[in-house]
Amino acid sequence: MIFYDIMVEYELEKSVQSESEDINEQERRIGTRMNKNLKVLSLDENFITAYVYAIEKDKFDLAVSAKAEIQITDVWKLIKERLSDSMNMSCKLKKAEEITVEGFRSIIVEGDSNNLLRSERRILQMMKLDYNDNCTFKLEETMYCQKKQGVKAAVKRANELMAGTDYLEEIKRIYSKENMKQFYGHPVHYHISAGNEKSMKAMLELLILSLHNNKRILSGRVNHIVELTERCYEERDFENLIRSSVGATVVLPMNYSDESEAEYASAYSEMFQYVGKLIKKYHRKVLFIFAEISTKKGYAKSMIQEVGDELRIVELSEGTGNRQMAQKILCKLIDDSEYKCLRDVLDEERIPQQDFYKLSEIYKYYEEWIDQKIYQKAYKTYAIKTTVKITEEKKKGTAYEKLQELVGLQNIKELVEQIVAMDKIQSMRYEMGLVMQRNAMHMIFTGNPGSAKTTVARLLTSILKEEGIIRNGNLAECGRADLVGKYVGWTAKQVEKKFKEAMDGVLFIDEAYSLVDDRSGSFGDEAIHTIVQEMENHRSDVIVIFAGYPEKMKQFLNKNEGLRSRIAFHLDFPDYNETEMVEILKLMIREKGYLCSDEALEKCRGIFAKAVLQEEFGNGRYVRNVLEQAMMKQSRRLMSVMTGKEISKEQIQQLLPEDFDVAAGNIEKKRVRIGYDLCNV
Repeated sequence: MIFYDIMVEYELEKSVQSESEDINEQERRIGTRMNKNLKVLSLDENFITAYVYAIEKDKFDLAVSAKAEIQITDVWKLIKERLSDSMNMSCKLKKAEEITVEGFRSIIVEGDSNNLLRSERRILQMMKLDYNDNCTFKLEETMYCQKKQGVKAAVKRANELMAGTDYLEEIKRIYSKENMKQFYGHPVHYHISAGNEKSMKAMLELLILSLHNNKRILSGRVNHIVELTERCYEERDFENLIRSSVGATVVLPMNYSDESEAEYASAYSEMFQYVGKLIKKYHRKVLFIFAEISTKKGYAKSMIQEVGDELRIVELSEGTGNRQMAQKILCKLIDDSEYKCLRDVLDEERIPQQDFYKLSEIYKYYEEWIDQKIYQKAYKTYAIKTTVKITEEKKKGTAYEKLQELVGLQNIKELVEQIVAMDKIQSMRYEMGLVMQRNAMHMIFTGNPGSAKTTVARLLTSILKEEGIIRNGNLAECGRADLVGKYVGWTAKQVEKKFKEAMDGVLFIDEAYSLVDDRSGSFGDEAIHTIVQEMENHRSDVIVIFAGYPEKMKQFLNKNEGLRSRIAFHLDFPDYNETEMVEILKLMIREKGYLCSDEALEKCRGIFAKAVLQEEFGNGRYVRNVLEQAMMKQSRRLMSVMTGKEISKEQIQQLLPEDFDVAAGNIEKKRVRIGYDLCNV
């Protein structure tokens, strides 16, 4: 159905008018009589309904709905003939405007309040338009501009939006002279993928305008279902919505926000079937567009599979452009906005330097520009600072201090300093109104067992939280078993779940090389592919750290070409030498509340000098093993010689050289596999 708001000028024969009657009552009586005569139209096979909702001395307004295929000129012709024949009335069409269903409902309510209609609720129920208060879906109606637009203008606009090749080709197909410029039904429907709602709206607007100009759709009205729950199949309101959209467009959301993915999979299955059944039923007369925001989880694949066997669906995606194109779009957005007066000549330089840009990113820059200009120019008491004092404060008793106490790892400590400094400088740039660039901080840690990879990951997470670089201190630690599912379809969801756990924090994937399988298309490959995709989707929300042995991590990086390009920092954790291992031992001894003589430390130096000659000797874990065995031997020594005697605090703390005659020190005779982690200190 198509809905109209029509204004009519009229003139009555003298015999119809009454000079003694109050003018307002006379107008109401005439309007009521017109509605009585127009009621016959609703029974006509042309499916036209018309109601007078407002009337004055020489004009009245009509709320009209008509079958989509009927031209507005024919609609008016039938209304005019009915009024002329039944009321001796001459009428002249002043204005006819297509409106949304919500607009139609509102003027029907106005007619009821003007005492021209008996019951607006009964009318809406009869027309099956009382679905707007349904809680199983939320609807936003838009009436897109129906101006004239040729193929050159459409292609130019598509290029201005940096639309993808598939989108540009579809615009050309729509305008092709091989098509008949008459509506016979919908040959295709669409699946549009965009980065955010604003870029989605821009792509939709051009598509709808192009289709309407070529009579591929009869109405400029778009019913955008912004939220669809799994219970929609329990009521008829959703089908009434679809039925009222004949000749128009329905946009279906392909994203969800359920907390439990397992519940989502089962609960939505009936919804898929129900909505799919309606799409198949109405697909010739209603244009369906599956709208997917690429940065959000969704059920596009499941929904499209439900209808794909009967419908031909054209995939349309957001494209990319260079910096010059991005600057041009930003300038146009500014010039077309109410904030144009706040623009500076160098505002386009706010676009950060990168290889390519998406339309969704430019809309994000535009929103940031508005926010800054409001308090920079419109309200100067909140103006941007021109100078900022640089201060450097080292926090005591924090993760930063603990990191500095770790033995060695100078390159890691320097990187942390750089990250913290970069964030502070970017914050200052923001205060000055300059471009604030958040660089990707994904990392790879390579090193042998016990080289403090996990320890540093945990401390780094805490430091980034303390410095405000990440919003919370989430650290999601995982390995292959946490990422690879046992059955088809599980792996991607498990990876997505881990990214969700690490949101606004750090995802630490230990022994990442274990995801590499010998055969292609395995669950491990699916995990790696999904990790790369999620790194892109959450590049500003999650920092990913991969960890593993140096040689094996090379195989991991070579498995997916997208991995290496997304990793900003490659940090190597070298094996410790005997001097560093003694320092680690001293640190562990102090933190555990023990004392150790110089002679005992020298004995340990000899043990460590032999250990470092072995491959994968355990590093910090080996030191821990030596210390814990010495603690046990000291305990046995004290119990054997001090039983029945008083023991001092110094004696119970002191570790002697003979306490270090431990199995871990006999590394040449027997290799000891260490399973402890330095991070538990």
